[in-house]
Amino acid sequence: MISLSRTLCEKWDLATEDKQLEAATQMAMAIVGRHTSAAPFKDKYIFAEHNTQPTLDATITYLHKHEV
Repeated sequence: MISLSRTLCEKWDLATEDKQLEAATQMAMAIVGRHTSAAPFKDKYIFAEHNTQPTLDATITYLHKHEV
């Protein structure tokens, strides 16, 4: 489960549910692509302004490089 805060959606201009779903899908793909079998997936991934990069693209890049 991925949750995006309302303020993060506003900051990243994710005004519609379709845009929010697309962003969450991209983030999920980055998390799955970086995941190793050494640790289980978390039940929930909660993203807000305080734990993301300034933009969606920067956050996707970060997620590809770092396990969360």
